[in-house]
Amino acid sequence: MKQRTRTVVVSVLAGGLGSSLAACDAIKDIVDPEPECCFNPPPPPPPTPTPAVQKYPVIDEGELPTDELPALAEDDWHGSAIDFGKLHSINGRTPEGQVLYRTRGACYITVPSKVPQRSWQPPDVAPASCTEEMAGFLWSQCYGGTLYADEEGKVCVCTEDGNPPPPPRYVHCPPEAAPKPDAE
Repeated sequence: MKQRTRTVVVSVLAGGLGSSLAACDAIKDIVDPEPECCFNPPPPPPPTPTPAVQKYPVIDEGELPTDELPALAEDDWHGSAIDFGKLHSINGRTPEGQVLYRTRGACYITVPSKVPQRSWQPPDVAPASCTEEMAGFLWSQCYGGTLYADEEGKVCVCTEDGNPPPPPRYVHCPPEAAPKPDAE
């Protein structure tokens, strides 16, 4: 039966169906209601490293400030209304200089993969201890993302990875987004 199925599929595809969607529909009708060839790769699961022992207690629940966030136009899926040239990343770093990302109850870093990665696959991650700032509640607005702030620390934007990535969004700024006074 398998050989006959392959022959039917090949003959249907060779019959000049015009588009891959038409070919997919033809395969569904003739052979298999859910052929593997007609689906994109599954979406990557969000990184969930095993939580490391945290130096600072990580706060995931609380109340957001009542400040109103800037509005992002509904049709602005790529963040073109956001001027990233005026923003800088405020994610913490490990003592080795690796960028920290926040998840529920912990932080993590990305690590080089031992096997070749596909573009849709999430990066390999390892648990890491959060900095004191990233353990704060306002970081729970940007799980797995990079938090950017303007020079005054009044406008913050969270960007996340994905395939396709979700649009960037405005979030409430944590205290460390504010500029540091010059040491005298």
